[in-house]
Amino acid sequence: MPIVAQKDDNQTIGEISLRLAVVDDAILLWQWANDPMTRANSFNTEAISWDVHQSWYAKKLASPDCRLWIMEREQIPVGQIRYDRISSDSAQISFSVAPVVRGRGLGTLLLEMTAPMAARELGVRWMRGIALSENQASQRAFAKARFTVTEHKRLANRECLVYQRGS
Repeated sequence: MPIVAQKDDNQTIGEISLRLAVVDDAILLWQWANDPMTRANSFNTEAISWDVHQSWYAKKLASPDCRLWIMEREQIPVGQIRYDRISSDSAQISFSVAPVVRGRGLGTLLLEMTAPMAARELGVRWMRGIALSENQASQRAFAKARFTVTEHKRLANRECLVYQRGS
């Protein structure tokens, strides 16, 4: 069901909707994953090959422990979010916003819209996300979506913050 969303300054950002990712989204998600800023804000900064992506994507779509949604603005994809169940009561989050629409609050909206659905569909109580210390955009999105910093840690030789929110 479409949701009309507004920015904090009351400027309408358009009709926003969510849908489950499908096989036909593979190329788009591969392109977004290989965006230079996305790679820079990832633990593995190297480009992802098409073959590796295709195999990984097919497994994610088939997994009962994964939910992957595409956010659309006026029927145009603008972001993606994935929840992977990592234990009986928690899921790990990974999300990105299309390069052309970054900085408009869509990351926060993506988290707010999907967290309750992910908790219900995956049967988890806690959602957890990790942001690199230099990734201010993800940190703002998590904070605005009412996630709390629970830990500062070093992963893959990079400083990061762990965010968590209950359902």
